[in-house]
Amino acid sequence: MSEKETKKIKKEFSIYEFENEERFLEEQSALGWHFKSLDKGNYIFEKDEGKEENEYLIDFFTEPLTDETVKVYNDEGFTITYIMNSGKDGIWYYFSRILEENNPPKKHQVEGRVFLLTRVKNRIERFGLVIMAVSLGYFGFAYFRFRETIYLVTLLFVGAMSIYFYKIYRDIKNKIKEYESNT
Repeated sequence: MSEKETKKIKKEFSIYEFENEERFLEEQSALGWHFKSLDKGNYIFEKDEGKEENEYLIDFFTEPLTDETVKVYNDEGFTITYIMNSGKDGIWYYFSRILEENNPPKKHQVEGRVFLLTRVKNRIERFGLVIMAVSLGYFGFAYFRFRETIYLVTLLFVGAMSIYFYKIYRDIKNKIKEYESNT
């Protein structure tokens, strides 16, 4: 039996882009490339044109799944495709099922997502916002005190980073609200 062709795609998603990641995996499946594993943003796919197109569901859990929970997913037609332990935060489960018209709608486990996003939001609040405020204050003071261009450039860079982190923070808060309103 010959080895199946594989490919690696480097792609990164923000922590709140579960649906975009699922869509990406489904697009690859439609092209005959089926998800096998993930390593530091490198998605590994296996070519199998004879295999039917898959639909993917990604969920996050703080503890390993029980047999009962796995059975709930199996009853919806999903099987575990890949498991990624994220260290102390929890475990990512990648599920797949054959794409069919009569499949029930995907049901995401919202509690794990809200838990994860809340942890990230809290970290941004605790560390990111404090560091940005102190940096802006320091480099703002240094520029106005010494009138050196390097302080202005650094101040602008820190300002741009503050805007970027605020956008991430706002997106995470909105995603948490969205998940909580759907429960």
